[in-house]
Amino acid sequence: MENKFEKTIWTQADFPQMGWHDCSIYAIQLADTVDLDIDYILKWVIEEESRSYNFWVAPATLRFNDARNLRINIDLEFVNGLEIANIDQKILNQTEYEYLIETQEGTIELIASGFTQTCRKSPELKSQQCLSEEERGGYL
Repeated sequence: MENKFEKTIWTQADFPQMGWHDCSIYAIQLADTVDLDIDYILKWVIEEESRSYNFWVAPATLRFNDARNLRINIDLEFVNGLEIANIDQKILNQTEYEYLIETQEGTIELIASGFTQTCRKSPELKSQQCLSEEERGGYL
């Protein structure tokens, strides 16, 4: 199956069309921005014969701009990664949003002026929802 994804950069305007369910988080980088190194699942594809799923996955950086009020509440019994369940957004005013990133292991909350998400490599069709370190080209 051919990769037909032309878009590689998303912004705040794309939020309503995006979803992060089951996307793995590999690293969190903190500066004036909060950057999440994730495997972004662009599309779930069902195989009719086997009734199983394949996934178009690409390594991506999800950057929250002008970030502040960061709260991380993660409880890892053992360190094997984080997986996003959902990202919610609440408009605070014309220039700020509150984000709640729900993971299977806890929450990440922050206020930001918006986000930019950039795929760092072309998506690959995989039977799993994540890429190996080699397929990703490393981490942030």
